[in-house]
Amino acid sequence: MLFTTDYKLENFILDTKWCNLPEAVQNRMKGCLLDLLGALIAGSKSSQAKVGFALAEKILSLVTDDVNIPMRTLVDTVNGLIK
Repeated sequence: MLFTTDYKLENFILDTKWCNLPEAVQNRMKGCLLDLLGALIAGSKSSQAKVGFALAEKILSLVTDDVNIPMRTLVDTVNGLIK
């Protein structure tokens, strides 16, 4: 079986800018992000989270020498995305 693609979906996603999204979509995304953060915080004490943290550190170490990126940097990054 042969599959071909014209990358329309990929290009749409990559070319999408936050400021071009309708306000209702932006608001929904903010709610989804808060929901995700709540789930991450609540689940951060589980045994599965320990495995996830170890995996995240391993992946992060492949792209940077700094595996101790401050939470403030993460928060600033997220805030930059949702403004």
